[in-house]
Amino acid sequence: MAADRVDDYLSKLARELRRRHVFEGRIVDEVRHHLEDAVARYLRQGMPVQEAQDHALQDLGSQRRIAAGFASATRRRRHLALALSAVASGALAAFVDSRPNWDDTAIIAGGIFLACLVFGLLGPRRAWLWALCCGLGVPLVDIAISHNFGSLLAVAFAFAGAYTGAAVRKFATDPLA
Repeated sequence: MAADRVDDYLSKLARELRRRHVFEGRIVDEVRHHLEDAVARYLRQGMPVQEAQDHALQDLGSQRRIAAGFASATRRRRHLALALSAVASGALAAFVDSRPNWDDTAIIAGGIFLACLVFGLLGPRRAWLWALCCGLGVPLVDIAISHNFGSLLAVAFAFAGAYTGAAVRKFATDPLA
């Protein structure tokens, strides 16, 4: 029966991880190994099996707390990857825009809009960050090279794209909102 409690604990942990959009099966395996180690430690102290399992489960804490910790770490890694990608997209747009024979502002503005739309879809809560990371590249280079403050309009396209992506994501996941 105690093994049933451990299995029940792990299946509830798996459900809680899925609910928080953390789909890594290795996490449940890792928690299982921690439980096995804790049970073995309590057994060496002379506890009966069921009591050792109960103590190990109690020491580990709630499934919600564990899932929240893993979800937070996963979210931080995803946000870092998105921020770096947004900066790289902005740098690429700035590089293309700074070429001497390039003079197609609409393509740069459209590219920034589309890139930020994708970032807004992938990380809707940080749409403002993706817009700044991606949209500031062109104005910074243009202002530094040619004192063209009109290129700050690229930031408006970036915000429009990021928040359009965030809105599409919101309405796609919750159509009644």
